Amino acid sequence: MMKRLGKIKWIAAVLSLSLISGCGTPSGQENKKGKEQVSLYDRGLRLVERMDTMAESENYWNMMTSSQEMAAVIKEIGAQDYSAPRAVYQVSLSENSMDLLKEFLGGDSSYDELPEELREELEDRLASSISTRFSAMAGTEMLAAASVLASSDHFIDSSLTENLTYFYIYDNGYWGAVTFLPYEDGIVHASGLMIKSDVFGEAGEEELFQWFTEYGGLLEEDISKVSP
Repeated sequence: MMKRLGKIKWIAAVLSLSLISGCGTPSGQENKKGKEQVSLYDRGLRLVERMDTMAESENYWNMMTSSQEMAAVIKEIGAQDYSAPRAVYQVSLSENSMDLLKEFLGGDSSYDELPEELREELEDRLASSISTRFSAMAGTEMLAAASVLASSDHFIDSSLTENLTYFYIYDNGYWGAVTFLPYEDGIVHASGLMIKSDVFGEAGEEELFQWFTEYGGLLEEDISKVSP
């Protein structure tokens, strides 16, 4: 019972934290006819590399913050190489996550009475909160620095039908997390956030899966390796 209450409290916290990047429905343009489809892996990697470019640009982040503590974190992020992740994992919320969300909202009736667009908004915020939750575990300075570097994109990919987060794993002290949210007409909104990897310890692959399950709270079995 206590563990379940902890998960419900976690939902409340991460729904608030996910306001950093927002989850409003994006607008976008159709891909040109005949243009080769770019994979989610490549699109996510581009976002991670864009955040790295932001971190490398002192002129950019000086316009975003005057905090010396945040500047130190951003400089450290920008000093790393993100061109070749050691591994990439795909994470999606389990079916149980919506049951927990309904419980947090006071039961099925409270959830069902919400307009459809607000239900979708809650689900999107819950999905986006996965990366925010892990970034926040390294402390407020890391979360604030990550919010300065947060980047987003939108594109067309009709094959994506569920919310997904890709974790780009590096051995340089930081990871990249990119959440993909599909909308109508094949529009996909992608949002990237940096994570300090030492909150995960020195876990191997099996331990990493266990770590996600334990601290992610709602992820459970919906974790798979994308690469290599």
